Amino acid sequence: MRLPLQFNDRVALGSCNRRLLSTDFQTDLNFSTPCMSVTDIKSAAAFSMTAGVILNYTIGETASDLKEKLSSVTYLGPLRSHPSRFYAPRGDQNDSVGKLGENVARFIYEQSPEITIKINSWFEKFEIPYELSARSIGDNVTGTVICLQLRDTRSDVVVGPSDVGFGIGQMLPIIVEGIVREDSIICVEQPEIHLHPRLQAHLADFIIETSKKNQWIIETHSESLLLRLQNRIYQGLKKEQVSVNYVEPTSNGGEIIRIPLDDEGDFCREFPDGFFEERIREKRIRR
Repeated sequence: MRLPLQFNDRVALGSCNRRLLSTDFQTDLNFSTPCMSVTDIKSAAAFSMTAGVILNYTIGETASDLKEKLSSVTYLGPLRSHPSRFYAPRGDQNDSVGKLGENVARFIYEQSPEITIKINSWFEKFEIPYELSARSIGDNVTGTVICLQLRDTRSDVVVGPSDVGFGIGQMLPIIVEGIVREDSIICVEQPEIHLHPRLQAHLADFIIETSKKNQWIIETHSESLLLRLQNRIYQGLKKEQVSVNYVEPTSNGGEIIRIPLDDEGDFCREFPDGFFEERIREKRIRR
């Protein structure tokens, strides 16, 4: 006899569970006897069917949860796309700014003005003297063509992101991801590239603020970013909210070494492989 084990709804699962719980296995099943009665077979079949249902349901739920969690992971590479003057959205774009930040203009345009207000608020906190806006200059022939503009708050001159250096273009995808994401894991390699040390420190504050609704995984060599995180711990940020890890190359591959922080934000052990040696050396010179 072949038992149907494909059940996907909670009603069927509950019914089978009730059948299983109502079975007296000690009375109905006699495993010491080679031959089984009809009652024994029915009880064994009920147990087998329910076990199969539970297994299928558990695997299905686990796979669904895993798929949902993996879909919440986004990644930004170490060198984001150079800013362009115009952007023509493609039809195959997903719900991420892209690993190079290539979709950032579409995100800003489609979610304006809400997202631009938040971006400009962070620009002000970062002491960046520009206000961002997005508009379409396309028509019925060209379709949507997005133009990002930056207004210099000091001179009121309007320019494009490609006119103000590389830093804003590198940082903008990171800011957009942090603003639009919720319950996501945001992975960023070297967010400090082309940023002034002061902006690197401000970026740490942005990561702290947006980590209330997301988790950030940052690969960085920025002393400024890490120092700001340490300073915020000294000022009250819980040290458990920050995990500092160093990947040590070994003959068997990379070994992850955790560098714990104390309540004042100081490292509880020395960083390996020369990290922060210059800072320590300079402090000794000053003394």
